Amino acid sequence: MHATVVAASGMDLRILLDTLKGTGVSDAWVLGNAAGDRFMFDEPRPDLIICVLDPENIERTDPSPKGFTNLDVMMRAGQSAGRGLPTLIIAPPPLHVASPVAGTVVAHCPLDQREALADHVWAFASTVRATEEPSAPEKVALERRIDPTSFLRRLEGIPRESTGGFYLGVESLVAKLFQEAGAALLKPPPQTDLAFIPSEDSSAVMLIEVKAGKLTEDQLVAAEVRLQGRVDASRAQLGVLIYYDLKGRGFPARYTTGAAVVRLRLEDLIEQLGTRSLPEVIAFAVAQRGSVAS
Repeated sequence: MHATVVAASGMDLRILLDTLKGTGVSDAWVLGNAAGDRFMFDEPRPDLIICVLDPENIERTDPSPKGFTNLDVMMRAGQSAGRGLPTLIIAPPPLHVASPVAGTVVAHCPLDQREALADHVWAFASTVRATEEPSAPEKVALERRIDPTSFLRRLEGIPRESTGGFYLGVESLVAKLFQEAGAALLKPPPQTDLAFIPSEDSSAVMLIEVKAGKLTEDQLVAAEVRLQGRVDASRAQLGVLIYYDLKGRGFPARYTTGAAVVRLRLEDLIEQLGTRSLPEVIAFAVAQRGSVAS
């Protein structure tokens, strides 16, 4: 794939360009001023556009002959999206793109955090590849389903003798569950159990925290608070707290701890994935979260 990177003046793009090598991008052109505009959409047309904003010059909007301002970059993001080109906008903190350009994807991620940046870029490039492949419609049509009976039996079969071994067994089962449901597992950030993209046509990076054992509501709330912090730190789209209580109890979510975390009982998740796709299950949980919080 060929990429065009449109960046505000003075940005250090070394880590970003190095990250692109592992995403299937064979070459990338970097445009930093208006002189390169005539090459932006030339043949061969780029497969994707990556627009990089400058967090140090949030208020600067004056056009400069020396290089693009953030306003210049956003204008070109709109132009590329208007031409139907997949467009990723990287907005390093403290920048926050509250109203993203229609047809674009926004990643709020520092340029010097290699792993977080790689996750966002890999997810975006994977989505672009999936839409370009001729067999992609067939893959989307064949939604993944799991065998709930088999997974519930495997859950019941995890040895309870060792607390540590039991927890690792539940975490391993959750990872297999998500993989069989069509998710792509990623390298998780520090102190996070799992990270994933829910389907090959999604670019949303989500984090998973697993809690298992004799649980209490206070333990789950504390886990949600920690997970919310990791979501914020890694710029992920959502945190999913999955719990399995040895006494079989359910702990309905109260959702007072954070705007980007959902809570799912493992047994319920397994049952739901027998009849729904993983993106549908997550979307339903997010919708329920909104109705409970309101």
